[in-house]
Amino acid sequence: MNNIIFNGAMGDTITISGVLKHLSLKINQPVTLHTNWPEIFDNNPYVKESLYRNGMEPNLQPCDNLFVNNLYSCNCVKHYFNQLNMEYTNDVETKIIFNKDEITLAKDELKEFNNYKKIAVCMYSSSPARDVEYEYMLNFIKKIKSLNVKLIFFG
Repeated sequence: MNNIIFNGAMGDTITISGVLKHLSLKINQPVTLHTNWPEIFDNNPYVKESLYRNGMEPNLQPCDNLFVNNLYSCNCVKHYFNQLNMEYTNDVETKIIFNKDEITLAKDELKEFNNYKKIAVCMYSSSPARDVEYEYMLNFIKKIKSLNVKLIFFG
């Protein structure tokens, strides 16, 4: 299968990056990916083409479909390997590959955070089980205020 159609949220989509590398190596060619977040794969050498899904029916299902009572009941990477009929391996690296301009921009934007430990927090998820309650975040912020930590909020 060299044509993947995936309907996951951003985090799920980033998670498949390492899986796509293994698939590409298995079939000896880069894959074509249809997703809601094609720009994540702009510089990925294992993805020939990354396009918007535009309502196409997915052939690779995100982990959210497996969550029942336990949010952490699924190893998502293993789940994707199984769907692609590949033997799971634990050397999968999930990553976004940036070009030089993107790296320079990110370094410039994050200069104010130099010399601090950083914690990135996503306040929203497409999965209701993962939404962070406002009161919980307030308590979290109060607990880390005394530490030499900078919070980066996104989402």
